[in-house]
Amino acid sequence: IRGSYTSVRADSSYTLSLAWEDISSNYLIEQLEYPPMLEGTTTGQLAYSMDRDDPGTLNGTADFEVRDGHFSADYLISQLEGRLENRISSLPLSLTFDSLKADIDLNRDVVTTPQFALASPGIDITGTGKFVIHGDMDYDLKVALSPKLAEKIPAIRDNLNVQGHKLAQQPIELAFKL
Repeated sequence: IRGSYTSVRADSSYTLSLAWEDISSNYLIEQLEYPPMLEGTTTGQLAYSMDRDDPGTLNGTADFEVRDGHFSADYLISQLEGRLENRISSLPLSLTFDSLKADIDLNRDVVTTPQFALASPGIDITGTGKFVIHGDMDYDLKVALSPKLAEKIPAIRDNLNVQGHKLAQQPIELAFKL
């Protein structure tokens, strides 16, 4: 981990530049004061500036990658509880992935993700979008499911030609607007 922090007391501003390579994502999650939701090895960088008296002056960029990781199913279930009507009981203890990558732009209270990608056994997700901190979200996601995984999801298995995709050895591609 390497970086710099500069504070200008006269105008109450500060800048931060941080880069990290091959560290456990647990340290970053803990520093952000989030519950333990993600594990893996991460590399990335972050640079931003802001006036302490006006959070609307936030300006910066970041990019990161987490490799060989997994999301905690306990965390995901706690976030989805009550929304999926007992359909989440089939989630494994952790959701593993090969790679999670994102590029991020910070501008005032808007966080833009020009590029997002999650590569996991049986599922690949790519996306782009933005959200307002504590506000609205606008994301376009593309999800590619292997036919083998799609067979295990009743809503997909019952409504799409999973067998045809399996024979053609083609993933099932879905698009979502969040």
